[in-house]
Amino acid sequence: MVAKRLHTSRPGGTTALCAPASYRGGVPMSVVRATAVVIAHNGGDELMRCVRAILASGYGATRVLVVDNAGSDGACASLAAFGLPGVDVLRMTRNLGFAGGVNAGLEYLGGELSRDPGHVVVLVNQDCLVGAGAIAALVSRLTSNARIGVVGARILAPDGRTLQHAGGWIYDNGLTEHVGRGMPDCAVFWSPRDVEYVTGALCAFRASTWYALGRFDERYHPAYFEEVDFCVRAWHAGLRVVYEPASVAIHAEASSSGGALSPLFLRRYHRNRMRFLARHRLRRGSLLRTMAAEIRWLAGRRRMSEVWPAVRAYASLPFDLALVRRPRGLEST
Repeated sequence: MVAKRLHTSRPGGTTALCAPASYRGGVPMSVVRATAVVIAHNGGDELMRCVRAILASGYGATRVLVVDNAGSDGACASLAAFGLPGVDVLRMTRNLGFAGGVNAGLEYLGGELSRDPGHVVVLVNQDCLVGAGAIAALVSRLTSNARIGVVGARILAPDGRTLQHAGGWIYDNGLTEHVGRGMPDCAVFWSPRDVEYVTGALCAFRASTWYALGRFDERYHPAYFEEVDFCVRAWHAGLRVVYEPASVAIHAEASSSGGALSPLFLRRYHRNRMRFLARHRLRRGSLLRTMAAEIRWLAGRRRMSEVWPAVRAYASLPFDLALVRRPRGLEST
C-alpha cells in the first residue's frame, strides 16, 4: 500500500493540551472501566508526571498499573512510596521490553479482565503526558462500534504545537510513517479516520481484543513495532484501527533510545522492522513487492548513517524467518 500523506499550507496556532469541550472533564454516557498500563524503565521524574496526568485526565473509571521493568533509578519505588490512590506498581525482576511488560501487566490483571471483557486497556508511555479528556475520548470512540479494535490518539511534540502522530501508515518494506509528523497542528488533522496503525505511546483496546488476538509479540525486544504488529493483526482479524483526534497528548518521542533518529533508535527500529517483515510481508505474493520497495528506499538514501543500521539488520532475517509462527486470525499480507 502506498502511504497517504496529508499536506496543508494553513498556519498552525498553539494547541492546548486538551480534548474538545464535549469530552473535557467528562466521561462517556455509559461508563466503562479502564486501566492505564504504563511500562516504566528508568523514567525518572517523567514517570510521576505521566501518572499524575493520567489521574487528572478526568475519566473517573480509570486505574493505573505501572509495570516496573527492572529500572535502576528508583522512580517506581518513589511512586509506590508516594501512595497515589488508584495506582499500583508491579515489579519485574528483569527488563521484559515494552511488549513483555504489557503482557505481564495484563496477565497480572487477568482475573479482572476475564470477568469483564469490555474492560478497556489504555497503553501510555512513561514519557507521554495525556491531556484532559484524553482517556474519555479513547474509550468513547472504542465503545462506539463493536468493529473498532484499537484506537490511538493525536500526539504532539513537546512544544505543544507541532504534530508528531495523527495515525500511521506502513510501506511495503515495513517502514512506518506518522501522518502529519513535523507539521503544525491544525484542523486538517482533527477528524477521526481509519488508519493502518496507531502508536503505542497512547492507545486503547478492549481486554477481549487482547485475548482474541493473543499476546503482544515479545520478539520485538526491547521496543518498536510491537504496536504495529498488534494493529496489523487486528485489521486482518476484521477489526478497525482508528485515529481519534479528540484524545490529545504530548510525547517526548524515543526518549529511552536517545531520541528519534539516534544511532540506538535506528538499530532497534530496523532490527524489529526485519522481524515485522518476516512475520507479515516476506510471503509468496508480497515478497517481490517488499524487496522492490526496500531497493527504492536504499537508493534514495544520502547518508550512510541511515543505511548502515538497516544493512546490519538484514543478517537477522534468516533467523527471524525460521522463528515465524503465523498468529491466530492472521493471513499473509
